[in-house]
Amino acid sequence: MNGPNFSFLKSSYPELCRLGNRAEAYVCDYPQLAVIQLEPFIEIVLNHICRFENLVIGASVHEQIDRLISRRAINTQEADFCRLIHQATSEDNVSLTTEEVLDWIGRAHSLACRFYKDYNDSSFEPLPYLISGNVRQNGLDFDSGLLFPTTEKEASLADIDGKPVVGEWNRAFIHLENYAEVSGNDGDKYVGQWKAGRKHGAGKYTWHDGTVYEGEWKDDLEHGRGTKRYANGDVYTGQWEEGMFNGEGVYQWHDGTVYEGSWHDHMEHGRGTKTFPDGTILTGLWSYGEFLYSSERLAEASLAVKTERKSWPFSFDI
Repeated sequence: MNGPNFSFLKSSYPELCRLGNRAEAYVCDYPQLAVIQLEPFIEIVLNHICRFENLVIGASVHEQIDRLISRRAINTQEADFCRLIHQATSEDNVSLTTEEVLDWIGRAHSLACRFYKDYNDSSFEPLPYLISGNVRQNGLDFDSGLLFPTTEKEASLADIDGKPVVGEWNRAFIHLENYAEVSGNDGDKYVGQWKAGRKHGAGKYTWHDGTVYEGEWKDDLEHGRGTKRYANGDVYTGQWEEGMFNGEGVYQWHDGTVYEGSWHDHMEHGRGTKTFPDGTILTGLWSYGEFLYSSERLAEASLAVKTERKSWPFSFDI
C-alpha cells in the first residue's frame, strides 16, 4: 500500500518517510508489523519537537508527552494517540485489525503534517491522506478516498474526537479551502479544490460516461497520486504527471490483465510485471509499452558485463 502520503518528509526527515511508507506497506497483511513501524515514527517526531522547544530528550515516553502538553507543543488528542501507540507496542498478544491500524497511520500522518508545518515550513499545505486501492482489494470497508489531516487548521474535518475519518467526497470536500462543485452541460461533474478557474488540489471528477478520477490535480490535469476507474471497467492507481500515467502505478484491465511497475506517458516503461488472465507473467524491462527483456536475461547480461570488465587489462577508475 505504498504511496506518496509521507513523501513530504523525504528530504528533511528520510527516516520518518521510510517508517511511514513501511507502515502503509504492512497494514493490509501484517497490521501488527505496521504498528511496530509507528512506534519509532512517533518517538522521532516527539524528539524533534522537544529539540525545537528546547526540552530535554531522554525522559520516558509518558514524561516526554506530559512536557510537550505543558508547553502546548502537542494537543491532548495527539498525546492520547502517542500513548495509545506506546501501549499497543508494549503489550503482548494484542489483537489488531487492519481498519484500526489504518486509522492510526492516518493519525500519525496528521501529527507529522502539523509538526512539519509548525516547525519546518509555515507555508506547507498538507494534502488529504489518500487510501490506496490495496485496502479496497483486501476486502475492507473503505472506498479509495481520503483520510483528512487533523491539523489545527483543518480540525473541523475530523469529527470523531479529533480522529481522521473516511469522508464522502461531496460532504468532506466542502470543508477544504477553495472548495468548488462544478457541473458541465455534458453531464460531467467536479467536486474538490479549485484554483484560478481550474481543478487544483484534491478532488473527484465524474465524466458523463461513468469514468471517475479521485486524487490530486494540478492546473486542470491529474497530477500526483490518484485512481481512475474507466467506464469499461479498467482501473489505474498510481502516480500521474500532467494528465498522464508517469511513475509507479498499477493498471488492471477489465479482462483481468494486470500491470504493476513503471509508466511513462501512459505506456509501460521501465521495470514492471504484467500478468495475463491465462497465467502468463512477463517480468522485466519495458520500453514504451513493449516488453524488451526478462529479469533473468537482464541479470545474465549484467553478470556478463561484470565478468568481461574483470578481464580488461586497464581501468577507467580515476
